[in-house]
Amino acid sequence: MRIKDATFNDAQEIFEWRNDISSRNMSSNSHNVSFEEHLVWFTKTLKSDDCVLLIGLIGDKKLGVCRFDINAEEYSAEVSINLNPEFRGKGLSEKFLRTSICLFLKSHQLILTARIKNINTASTRIFESSGFGFIYEEKDVRYYRLS
Repeated sequence: MRIKDATFNDAQEIFEWRNDISSRNMSSNSHNVSFEEHLVWFTKTLKSDDCVLLIGLIGDKKLGVCRFDINAEEYSAEVSINLNPEFRGKGLSEKFLRTSICLFLKSHQLILTARIKNINTASTRIFESSGFGFIYEEKDVRYYRLS
């Protein structure tokens, strides 16, 4: 597995993964986005110092995206992952998350947090096994912090 910074060449795949029905059901924003909306967000995100997008690769195939939304005032970053549907259920998520976190922390000394919907048991398991501990629950979302 390799990890690389996302580039504009990754826009199409990230768009497709984001609009996948399973991804939408587990996302805090579950509506279907248009490609035009996605490109506006993606272009802004690539230019931002407050967000890091990493792409996991298995050979020449894209495994998924790991996103770090940085809150400099709180010295923290919220972590999220979204896998290419082709790679779901193959046991690669935890390694992808851990490897992405290690790479991110080499250049950012921040507290890492995660927000996970209660129904997303797969993400809960992956984040907990990667060292994230439960902090609190609000409505249908559980909040975690990397220990």
